[in-house]
Amino acid sequence: MNTNTATSGGVSGGGNNCSAGPATQHNMAGFTYSTLTTAIQNYTEVGTSVLSSTITDQFIDNAELRIFRDIPIDANRKEIVGNLVASNDSINVPAGTLFVRGVQVYTSTSAATGANGWLIKKDISYLREYDAAETTTGTPKYYAMSGGATGSGASTSGKLTIVPTPSSAFMYKLHYAARPLGLSSANTTNYLSLNFGNGLLYACCGRSI
Repeated sequence: MNTNTATSGGVSGGGNNCSAGPATQHNMAGFTYSTLTTAIQNYTEVGTSVLSSTITDQFIDNAELRIFRDIPIDANRKEIVGNLVASNDSINVPAGTLFVRGVQVYTSTSAATGANGWLIKKDISYLREYDAAETTTGTPKYYAMSGGATGSGASTSGKLTIVPTPSSAFMYKLHYAARPLGLSSANTTNYLSLNFGNGLLYACCGRSI
């Protein structure tokens, strides 16, 4: 999603007026939770009797998730280091993973340094054709997202499949984008609200139509 996509819901269409001049101009320097909530009410010209905090919190949560999924933001980059499990062809992705950026596998089984290779991302169908019997072992070359996400915890955020199945407990480094702590009354600012406040506001307005 580019910036225009994020703002299109608030600029066009009927329903609540998200594009007309609000009672107060939005803060180009960024928003806090409180000022963003007020800006949403000003732009929609709807007060708290209709737009309760429960509703605006949902707008903010949905808008943040849309932006985080569609725009790769460097501030959300993370990585984890671990050991593959010999004879196990799957890895659980970290808690809160939005998407995986890449996977490095090292020749070492004790340190994530030195010789390594980046796994090539493929569809799961390619992996199953490559190793139809699922018996090939060695140093992994490919990975595919294989689903399984039922929540946001360390064991429920989804998993990836690797082939060949690791023949040893090779060290690996998984690079991914994680969803940061969302904006709320308890967390009054975050990177998005401070650095892309106008986009966040328009995305929230788009949720309100």
